[in-house]
Amino acid sequence: MAKSILVISHAHPDFSKGGGEVAAYNAYLGFKEMFPSADVRFLAAVNYGVMPGKIVNYKDSEYLLGACVEDNRFFRNLNADQIRQSLEELVEDFKPEVVNFHHYYNIGIDAIAILRRFLPQSKFILTLHEFLAICMNDGQMIKRNSKSLCSNSNEFLCGKCFPEQDLSFFAKRKNSLLSAFSLFDKFISPSEFLRQRYIDWGIPEKSICVIENGQLVENIFDEEVINLDVFKNFDFDVKVSQLKRPPNIFGYFGQINPYKGLDVVLMALQQLIRSGVPDLVLEVNGANLDNQRGEFKDKIQALANPLLEAGVLRWNGPYERNELSVRMQRIDWVLMPSVWWENSPMIIQESFLHGKPVICSNIGGMKEKVIHAKTGIHVSAGSVTEWAEILVKASQSREAHEYLVKNLPAPSSCIDMARAYYENV
Repeated sequence: MAKSILVISHAHPDFSKGGGEVAAYNAYLGFKEMFPSADVRFLAAVNYGVMPGKIVNYKDSEYLLGACVEDNRFFRNLNADQIRQSLEELVEDFKPEVVNFHHYYNIGIDAIAILRRFLPQSKFILTLHEFLAICMNDGQMIKRNSKSLCSNSNEFLCGKCFPEQDLSFFAKRKNSLLSAFSLFDKFISPSEFLRQRYIDWGIPEKSICVIENGQLVENIFDEEVINLDVFKNFDFDVKVSQLKRPPNIFGYFGQINPYKGLDVVLMALQQLIRSGVPDLVLEVNGANLDNQRGEFKDKIQALANPLLEAGVLRWNGPYERNELSVRMQRIDWVLMPSVWWENSPMIIQESFLHGKPVICSNIGGMKEKVIHAKTGIHVSAGSVTEWAEILVKASQSREAHEYLVKNLPAPSSCIDMARAYYENV
């Protein structure tokens, strides 16, 4: 039985809404529940409010690290001396037996080496959430010029995306990251798709296993958060909603950026209203549009405005974790229109947890996690016309909707996730 565990994340879900930080925090909660007498702590990087490299106490057993990565090509620290001192102070009396990194972005690979020197006997785990080590284009494995999907990486292919770099640069980058990765005892991938990509890249096959991201199952209907009067006619033991209306309300959840494909769905809706206002609604529950570059931000706003006027779009804005259940209950389908591979999007597991089938792009981790015609529907990635057709068909198919709902799997819990992590170290 573990006596001490440290979970490290590139961000804290209190300040950032990405799936990686939610997965990391859920692992932390799972370890705490699994080992109630153990000293389990959570360290998350933040981009403001804390001096780079400094660590401050945030709340009980949770700490914030001032983001300190100077070079996002190699993920090196701005001030290695400061982060060395901060990490030494954190683990001086703590001495975690297990250290679970959920990222190195915002943290730096220097921190991995520093902690390994301080904790030579500890078990080190790295949970991989995307392709940042493999791809320098924001870890998306999308070609910079054509915006097409990239299936491989080597110095020649990467050199076409980054012609300003000498080809030797990419070999140097890969060797640097593989050297840092060699300090880990085990790698966790939430999907087989991501696992195979990293095996092809250079991680030994025997060192990396697939463990699904866990969910906060017990908190779906927290009475302190949700007014249960809203659900007085809802049978919590039966997932099938048996709608008395068509299943025509769709939900988009998560980040809004060029890779997530919201613009594809909005263009599909515009295509539909040009041929007559359809009897369907899209609810957008999205964050970080304000942080996007002007061109993409302007595009989304230009697409959204006529849809809002036509009444087929509701723009709900970002949400806190305790608001997800209420927003999920308002919709019939969850849309995942990403144009990049994805890994194991948290929203897919959250959708299944709330009894909502998923309509997603037919690539990468999405294709793996959603079984076509059983737990959801696959759509050709980036195809505006196909998305328009599927939205109409899904909105009119009550029988198909209920069939899919009946087949939804029970997602892993936080404790399932923590147990699998611990057993695989």
